[in-house]
Amino acid sequence: MESKEDVFAPSSRSGEGSQPVAIIAQFMQSVSSMKHVDELFLWIAETIVRKMGVGVVQIWANQAYVAGGEHAELRATASQHSSVPPYVYVNSSVVGVIGHILHEKRNVKPLSVANFLPAPLANAMVQYQMQYWTSIFLGKNELLLPPMRDERSSEKKATPFEVVRIAATRNFFAAEPQNGTVPVAGSAQFTKYSHLVPRRTQDATLQQEMNPFANAVIITEKKSRRFYSLVDGKKSIADLSLLARLEMQETVDAVNYLLQQQYILLYTADGKPIEDVQSL
Repeated sequence: MESKEDVFAPSSRSGEGSQPVAIIAQFMQSVSSMKHVDELFLWIAETIVRKMGVGVVQIWANQAYVAGGEHAELRATASQHSSVPPYVYVNSSVVGVIGHILHEKRNVKPLSVANFLPAPLANAMVQYQMQYWTSIFLGKNELLLPPMRDERSSEKKATPFEVVRIAATRNFFAAEPQNGTVPVAGSAQFTKYSHLVPRRTQDATLQQEMNPFANAVIITEKKSRRFYSLVDGKKSIADLSLLARLEMQETVDAVNYLLQQQYILLYTADGKPIEDVQSL
């Protein structure tokens, strides 16, 4: 299995039950009674939550269909708190992020949830002590993952093994929040505007269409250039920030630069232009 690096840090909880040897012993006892790979995924998710003190762990996988096409499917989930409503961590925004990660086949180091989720959803996760989010991609095309056992299993087919393990938790870093605040790498502007959709300005687009061999827009600032290269008029600022691998403040700086240079305009998700916005 391929995994670039494991970003899970050891839990502060200690004891024999949390030692690798003990966990392996528990796994060997449990695996003999497992009838489906999803039982293994659930065991892994529950063990990470229980042994490492992680708030929520999910395991997603690509699922192909007999009729064609594929999409991300949640195979297992475990949570420390039963009071957390499922819609907080299973929703269209999360599915979209998982789809990007599966497509790019990469890990995501711990980030503030406000760095890539719409403000209302990020605030809900913070409310339930899930300020940070990370993921690990595992893939091996030689292995075929069987479909889930559900009412649509007959429509699905075995799919090359591509799995994303994600976790949301209170604190992935050594420094504890001070004075009850959450350390966020960025600014409130990102949270307020992350749902907006940038579009390239008409002048730049027309110039490029008239002469496709010319660089219609010359952007010297590296991070702004990377952000701009991903602008397609469909993805939100939050989506582009994740794809460009930018922190919140880096994203705000890039968007402000592109706005000031009149390279982009901002729109709502339903296509309404945001008037007179020159900076976030």
